[in-house]
Amino acid sequence: MQNDRLYEAVFHRRSVRRYDMHPLPQDVLDGVLAAAHAATPLDPSIRTEFVLRHAGHVLDPLAGRAPHYLCLFSEGRDGYLLNAGFLLQQVDLHLSASGLGACWLGLAQPGRAHAEEEQRSGLRFVVMLSFGRPAGPSRREGPSEFDRKPLSAFAVAASFAAAGVPEPEALLEPVRLAPSATNSQPVRVSAVREAGVTVLVLGRGRLNPVKEAFLGRMNRIDAGIGLCCLALSLGHRGIPHAIGILPERDEAEAAPPAAPAMHPMARIALGKETPC
Repeated sequence: MQNDRLYEAVFHRRSVRRYDMHPLPQDVLDGVLAAAHAATPLDPSIRTEFVLRHAGHVLDPLAGRAPHYLCLFSEGRDGYLLNAGFLLQQVDLHLSASGLGACWLGLAQPGRAHAEEEQRSGLRFVVMLSFGRPAGPSRREGPSEFDRKPLSAFAVAASFAAAGVPEPEALLEPVRLAPSATNSQPVRVSAVREAGVTVLVLGRGRLNPVKEAFLGRMNRIDAGIGLCCLALSLGHRGIPHAIGILPERDEAEAAPPAAPAMHPMARIALGKETPC
C-alpha cells in the first residue's frame, strides 16, 4: 500500500481530545467520508460501513466531547477487528494530514440509533474516531515527541537479520509510533524465511486472562492499526508485499520460534503481490 501523504502523517500524528465545537463545513465532512470509502481493506469481502455521527449523538463513558464522530460497522467474520483497525487508521492519518484532530474511542457507542443501524445493515458496530478542529496542538514535531517503547519491546531484531530484511529499524519505526488502547503497544512483529520468501509475521502480545477480557478486543484492532503503518512503510520503500489474514483459531497455535509470546494475526510476504 503506497501513500506517502499518509506515511508522512504517521510521524506527526497526535491523539486530539479537545476540540473547537463548531461543526465542520459539509464539504469537509464529505471529504472525510470519501477518504473512509476510499481506504484500502485487508479483505474486500468483509462488508463494512462508515456512519457519521455528531455531537450529542454518541455515548462516551469518558465524557469526551467532539463535534463529529466516524463510526465503523462491520461483518463479524474472521479478521474483522484487524480489518477495522487497518481501515480506520487510514482515515485517522488522513485527518491528521488535513490539519484536523482525531482520537480513537474504544468505549464510545453510537447512541440510541445503534441497534437500529445494526438491524438495518446486518453489521455490528466496531469502533469510532472523534474528530474536528483541534483546540490545541494537532501535530507532533517528530518521533522524539512520542511516548513509545523501543523497537526491542515489540520486534525481534535477530529474526529480521536472519531473514535478510534491510534496515529493520527504519522499516518498523511507523509500527512503533502507531497508536494503541491505553498506549499499551501490543503489536509484535517477527520475520522468517519460507521457501526463499521473506515473511513478516504480525500479531499481538499474549495477555493473562484478566487483561485479555478487558483489552483483547481492542488489541486486535490495535494490531490492524500497526499493520496499516507497516504496509505504508513497505509501500514508501517500494517493497512489493502481500498480506494474508490468519484465521482467529490460528492465534492459539504456536507463534514463530523467535516470538513465542505472540498471537499471530497476519502474514506479510515480501516481494509478492498475492495474499500469502
